[in-house]
Amino acid sequence: MIPSELSLVTLQPARQAALRAIAEVEQHQENRKRLLSENPHARAFMRHLTGSSRINTRSAQ
Repeated sequence: MIPSELSLVTLQPARQAALRAIAEVEQHQENRKRLLSENPHARAFMRHLTGSSRINTRSAQ
């Protein structure tokens, strides 16, 4: 059996959201699309993790 820290597919939602956010921002940069926010990785991470790119106290906790 493969240990979870060595697997390619992660089951942790935060880790999976981080990987998706990085891939999304890099894809936009490769396509030379303009990124509208100061922190595109953070916004993409929150969007993938919570479904919304806006942060509130509930999602921050």
